[in-house]
Amino acid sequence: MAARNVEKCRVTAPFDGVVLERIAQVGNLAPAGSPLLRLVDLAEAEVEASLQAEDADSLAQAHDLVFESEGRQHPVHLLRVTSVVERSARTRVARFGFDGAGAPTGSTGTLRWQLPATQLPASLLVRRGAELGVFIVEDDSARFVPVPGASEGRPFRAELPSGAQVVTSGQQGLNDGQAVSTRPQGEAG
Repeated sequence: MAARNVEKCRVTAPFDGVVLERIAQVGNLAPAGSPLLRLVDLAEAEVEASLQAEDADSLAQAHDLVFESEGRQHPVHLLRVTSVVERSARTRVARFGFDGAGAPTGSTGTLRWQLPATQLPASLLVRRGAELGVFIVEDDSARFVPVPGASEGRPFRAELPSGAQVVTSGQQGLNDGQAVSTRPQGEAG
């Protein structure tokens, strides 16, 4: 019986990995199911990201997925997205695998991807009345184009006429129909 009890004291990991934290100490009594160590699996590193629900839905059309960490870019591919929305943050968890050499385990960074439709930066979005939208230049005047579904502080997609010039400076103080002047990109003024 004593030999059997000693055999139960031997703890083995279910995978090759690295011990990050030792929770229990030698000689401690540990009830069944209590954590003893915190391990990291070194076999196949993955990137886990919490994404806004609408961003998670757009991943199916995404291309050029990259995980940026410590100034380096690591190409990744989508493995899976949970179908459950985390209630308090309104996010969904997505997992990505590295294409080639990945970032060191435990790295933090930014996940970037491209969508077929062009998205405009959040800084161009303005509120006029109850609507969010963007200003474009039409016949030397500003025209407000509402953007349904846009959220403040987030990049957005807008249905704009082909070749439309988007107002990129001073849009917060513009009104629909107000006269505007244009200058080539990069020219100071």
